[in-house]
Amino acid sequence: MISRYCKYDHSTYLGGLSEDDDQLNGALVFDQRGITLQRLGRDTEILQWRECTGLTVESQQVAKRKIAATLAFGALGALAAKGSKDQSVVTVRRSDGAFAYFVIDKMSAFKLKAEIEPLLRIVGVPIVRDLPLESKPARGGGNDVISEIERLVTLRESGYIDDDEFRSLKERLLES
Repeated sequence: MISRYCKYDHSTYLGGLSEDDDQLNGALVFDQRGITLQRLGRDTEILQWRECTGLTVESQQVAKRKIAATLAFGALGALAAKGSKDQSVVTVRRSDGAFAYFVIDKMSAFKLKAEIEPLLRIVGVPIVRDLPLESKPARGGGNDVISEIERLVTLRESGYIDDDEFRSLKERLLES
């Protein structure tokens, strides 16, 4: 049976859909209506599937902090602590050209894709390798490119993309 509900704790909505977005932490839910973030017993609807043209799922290894292990068990605790954790980065493109960015901790991209792909097939949203960066103007002219570059800077500064990914994505934005 195809799951029509997928929930992922330890998730963060990084923003991207409006100028005053704040990062939101909670449980990311994919269901037949769209993507919702559950926080403190309340649902915050992020977007509906009819607004989406596609999404990407990428995996990255992120260094874990070893401070707690070091404090609790000394230098040997720091050496024994696992050095990295899986994270999935989900980018969703809306039909108006805006992007929404999510991070799901403790989840590999391979596993996430396997779990959400059947639901996405039902709702008609494809998982793609690369989302095209050219878009219809959402907020007017050249400001779109500037706001997308600002979002890329935020993603790079927060460690979600590295310098090479930043340069590559920025070049693609500027070429469009």
